[in-house]
Amino acid sequence: MDNDGKMAVAHVKLQVESIEGFSGHSDRRQLIAYLTHLKQKPERVFMVHGERSKIANLANFMDNKAGINAVVPAILETFRLL
Repeated sequence: MDNDGKMAVAHVKLQVESIEGFSGHSDRRQLIAYLTHLKQKPERVFMVHGERSKIANLANFMDNKAGINAVVPAILETFRLL
């Protein structure tokens, strides 16, 4: 938001990667296997798709069992990515 309370455009520098053979319909087991087998463990993952209770449960598992910081953001919650 700008000073007048209007939506402001934020320009960001980012790189988009595409993962071949990875389905947007993967189940819990497939998501866990994918994240835990990455050669470089991610610093943080954001769980944003699915029923809130299900993604909260998956995030909790990733935090406690896989050692990957998983976040379930609230609507309109912001994060500094630097």
